[in-house]
Amino acid sequence: MRRLTDVFSMKMITFAHGKRLHNMAGLPQGCSFLFFSHQRQAFKTHMEKHDYSVLGSEDEFKIIGKEWMLVTAGGADEVNTMTASWGGMGWLWNKPVAFVFIRPERYTHGLIESNDRFSLSFYTEDYKRALQLCGSVSGRDHDKIREAGLTPVSLDNGVVTFREARLSISCRKLFKTEMTECDFIDKDILARWYNEKPGGGLHTIYIAEIESVYTD
Repeated sequence: MRRLTDVFSMKMITFAHGKRLHNMAGLPQGCSFLFFSHQRQAFKTHMEKHDYSVLGSEDEFKIIGKEWMLVTAGGADEVNTMTASWGGMGWLWNKPVAFVFIRPERYTHGLIESNDRFSLSFYTEDYKRALQLCGSVSGRDHDKIREAGLTPVSLDNGVVTFREARLSISCRKLFKTEMTECDFIDKDILARWYNEKPGGGLHTIYIAEIESVYTD
């Protein structure tokens, strides 16, 4: 069990069972815990906050398409993450934005739907196996955050990311749309990526404002 810092007001939750704990007596082994701090100073001891301009030094083609990212949604009562390698960043509606593609079958999809914000996080090569695991099992059936060896931490706006991330982005939803078959101009893409082999339905596309960026 890791602490964010010594703070006065904290909430403790278990991600293994998704239930709030009232005491520490009789807890089953294997539960993972997170201390959320509502004090800004506690957060700043672990991650440094920036505006979107810090992303200018990143190669989005590399960090998303090659190194992958975790898309994490939820809050104190329920959180899940999934690995993604499709998405991007840019400038839209006079705002810095990120866009991600989530299939409706994914557990994370429902959490993004029910929350205003989500996070994108990026890792060094040391965590490649953790990202592989998070992309191969469902949070419905596994406590994959614990299995991947990741430590959830709450950002100052309540968005969850992981201590192990070298870079985390807090995103606020602006727009979503559902893909339809008639949207595809190149029908080969539809045949290749939306069939029985990869599984899953047509993606929901989310466009979100990049509110802040955090580095370790």
